[in-house]
Amino acid sequence: MMLWKFFKRKKKDQKPVNTFGQDLNKLIDGELPFGWVVKFKDYYQPKDSKMTELALSIKGKNGQERIAALQTLIKYFYSYKEECKLKGECFEKYFDNMWMHCHNSRCDDFIYIVPYEEELATLLSE
Repeated sequence: MMLWKFFKRKKKDQKPVNTFGQDLNKLIDGELPFGWVVKFKDYYQPKDSKMTELALSIKGKNGQERIAALQTLIKYFYSYKEECKLKGECFEKYFDNMWMHCHNSRCDDFIYIVPYEEELATLLSE
């Protein structure tokens, strides 16, 4: 019976590793380890979806409703960022890649939340 408890506890205490045996909690040469994105998608996908949903909810709103929606999005962004920071360097790197260094046809590197913060500041100053 004691042997069973030892093996059961040992399996629970193991750190997640990829197929190469690399720790999924540590960056490799400053990048996410192979397999990290798949292993932790249940964590970040709902949060990314909520971020997008909050941004889309701003469209079509005016006045105080728009200000409230912008404030909600900005609050969520920084809450998600802090949560990733607390979870470790790989989560922080993921957030940095996805939300801090975005790309589009007009800009090759921008912070996702900045246009929303600028719009909120404009609306609050009117």
